[in-house]
Amino acid sequence: MDLHISSLIDILNHQPVKPTYLIRVVSSMEGDYPVELPRSRFYVAGFEYRFDDTHPLIRSGVPLSDVMAEQMLREFEKERRNVEELVVVCLRGQNRSPAVGIALNEIFNLGQDSRALKKEYPEFNTFVYEKLIENAKRLKIK
Repeated sequence: MDLHISSLIDILNHQPVKPTYLIRVVSSMEGDYPVELPRSRFYVAGFEYRFDDTHPLIRSGVPLSDVMAEQMLREFEKERRNVEELVVVCLRGQNRSPAVGIALNEIFNLGQDSRALKKEYPEFNTFVYEKLIENAKRLKIK
């Protein structure tokens, strides 16, 4: 499966050409995403999740919760066989979206090189990545 990790600016120019699953990560702050993403007949499913680029120990912002991580995993698990591309977008495309993309790549064996992705996105949010990996293990998702 193709994996496209993106910032908000970059996604505005991305037009999928095959069945695509879209995950949009937005900030918990009101009005963070006034921009509407382009529509395409190739978006098979799309989900928005609100959490910040933070960690519970920092005490600012809203971290990814177990409930939201489970929802993200279950929703992708349900649709993944119907898509050929996964697009994950957050505001800057450097922390949250790479963390989600790399974790889903490993959990669902999407075929990308996770070590190369971690080098390409060295600032990926390790808390988000680990939260998804832990929940996938707990839910026995493969």
